[in-house]
Amino acid sequence: MKSNHHKRRNLSAEERALWENVRRTVSPLRNSTVNTVPETDEQTIEDVFGTPPSERNVPARAPLSSRPAVVPPFLPPYQARPRPALPTSPGRIDDVTARKLRKGRLEIDARIDLHGMSEFEAHERLYRFLVNAKADGCKLVLVITGKGARSGGILRNTVPRWLGEAGFRALVSGCRPAHLVHGGEGALYVRMRRTRPGDLR
Repeated sequence: MKSNHHKRRNLSAEERALWENVRRTVSPLRNSTVNTVPETDEQTIEDVFGTPPSERNVPARAPLSSRPAVVPPFLPPYQARPRPALPTSPGRIDDVTARKLRKGRLEIDARIDLHGMSEFEAHERLYRFLVNAKADGCKLVLVITGKGARSGGILRNTVPRWLGEAGFRALVSGCRPAHLVHGGEGALYVRMRRTRPGDLR
């Protein structure tokens, strides 16, 4: 810790002469005296002029490490806004079920042909068809999209994504490209979601 004391210095002859000149030009106040410079060399600057303000006993400031920390106002933790869920593909119909459909061992309960429709019309018609199919207790249905040779297969690529949307996932549990006997790449087998007892309440 740095000490507040420093080595005291004696007045030089020049400083004593300067002080005498100043003293002669000053009129003392009533009941007060003006210090005279003593003849002894032991007198110091501090004895004549007083202790400099920087050397007086001023309480030292506490070091930064000992000062109380300034607590910032409470801010709630940052929470990122959830991103909207992207449509996911529905489950895939297993190979055994697809083979039974191809061989005719499983019956297709209903079918819809979306070929030639606009996306808006096809989306509305498909949703309405699946709602009715579920209400009728259908288990497997066929959705014909067409191969889209001229349109680039818009519906063929879009319908599987639609089936992954929340509204459609409540109706279907899986899909798979149909066998050639049912339209091949231009059609889809769609498995309807089973109705649970709680869904009827």
